[in-house]
Amino acid sequence: MRRPVEEVNDAVLGWVRDEVFSEALVEATLKEIRLRVRRRSDEAEPPKAAPRK
Repeated sequence: MRRPVEEVNDAVLGWVRDEVFSEALVEATLKEIRLRVRRRSDEAEPPKAAPRK
């Protein structure tokens, strides 16, 4: 038995909205991104000074 595309789309998007896009997940994701950016900036070489004229 086939379902209309709209019905399947609505069901899938509803599940994603309810289960994936939760506030807790967004907060955890942003926390991880901040941590990774901080680590990368700590590991990066300092910028080289521009040559004097």
